[in-house]
Amino acid sequence: MANYLTPDKKVAILLHEGIKGTRGKTGLSYLRYAKAQVVAIIDSESAGSALKEVAGIDRPLPIVASVREALTYHPDTLLIGIAPSGGILPPDWLEEIKEAVKAGLSLVNGLHTPLKPLFSQLKPDQWIWDIRLEPQGLKIGQARAKNLTCQRILTVGTDMSVGKMSTSIEL
Repeated sequence: MANYLTPDKKVAILLHEGIKGTRGKTGLSYLRYAKAQVVAIIDSESAGSALKEVAGIDRPLPIVASVREALTYHPDTLLIGIAPSGGILPPDWLEEIKEAVKAGLSLVNGLHTPLKPLFSQLKPDQWIWDIRLEPQGLKIGQARAKNLTCQRILTVGTDMSVGKMSTSIEL
């Protein structure tokens, strides 16, 4: 599945109310580290603002208010880069996601709500990647990492949005 987000992809990131707050960590990390080309950011609260001013990321990317506006930048993929409370998809975002799929965009979904079951009719090159679906046969940890020769760091926190992912990527 990781091959879905190759450097040739043109990604629009859905970040409604996530640029300034703590809910946009997936999308903001993607902006900082991903290899695929980001063509637009969707955030109704920050539309028209400069990314550097609202998120401290110095990239000249348009921030638009809706998927419809993002389509003018010709994305082929919509990445849902927000983590709302409980990872549940808000109903008003579903309408925008439906619009993206109807326009032919593929989806990368980091929410706990699987989207693949909602869209049975996709175009031949279109796909949906529900990232949080656990693989078949997943087992309880068995401490096999202790036998690795490489250095590794365990990042833990007592709450969500304390910076574990960003810190791990930076390290």
